Amino acid sequence: MQCDRLIKNGTIVDGTGRSSFKGDIAIKDGRINAITSLGNNPGDSWESTQVINAENLTVCPGFIDIHSHSDFLLPLKEHPARLACLLEQGITTIVGGNCGFSPAPLAEDSKYMGFVQRDFEFNSGRPLDISWTSMGSFFSFLEESGLSLNLAQLTGHGTLRKSLWGTDYSLPNQEKMRQMSQIIEESFSEGAYGLFLGLGYEPGMYVAMKELEEIALLVKRHDRLLTVHIKALARASSAYKSSFLVKPHNIRAIAEMIEIARMMNCSSNEAYLRPEKNLPE
Repeated sequence: MQCDRLIKNGTIVDGTGRSSFKGDIAIKDGRINAITSLGNNPGDSWESTQVINAENLTVCPGFIDIHSHSDFLLPLKEHPARLACLLEQGITTIVGGNCGFSPAPLAEDSKYMGFVQRDFEFNSGRPLDISWTSMGSFFSFLEESGLSLNLAQLTGHGTLRKSLWGTDYSLPNQEKMRQMSQIIEESFSEGAYGLFLGLGYEPGMYVAMKELEEIALLVKRHDRLLTVHIKALARASSAYKSSFLVKPHNIRAIAEMIEIARMMNCSSNEAYLRPEKNLPE
């Protein structure tokens, strides 16, 4: 049987969790057509004008960088060159929106784009020419421009909130909360995998627990993932007014997010954990 490319004699790790095995991989029309374990399928004989001998090499699916800020580089024309180092390491997919910062979604006709643009510049190294607001329009821009990597995007709570209200960190009233919730819900329907709360940075570190609970409930309703950069990574943090001698701030921060996830029954991931010695149980 003929294929476009044949990878022979490799040690295959297929990502299913089973043990590695020696085999061949036939690729046709840009897709894996067959995976043949050596010695088990003598009837399958593949031929190709392009044969890669993978003897003494491991063949596996592309790796996923689950904590990347390269989503801010993807809109740049030169992003294939700047992100080539990822492909050279076998990384073919990145997860964006981490730490609460994401290129989208943004409030339409925001008065605070100068404020938001500073975050963009910090993550990309230079200002971005932003021609999108919704998650869907951001994805369309990337598809039209071309991507060198796959992207799984999270909605950044911090960026969205800044685009809505700038440095107003007070608890949103019912109308404001409805406005933010609608944008988040639209981002989910347009392909966002979940939402990231960057509570170690502004505005997240100043946000009221009531707002976080509303967001967690929204994430649960849409069966998405709530990912969190907790408010404190050390036992003493300026994010809390109470003394760390009463309860270490990092323990308090973890406990708060576990409680919210439990109350709202939503899937949650804490992106940062820093072990310390001699902490109370």
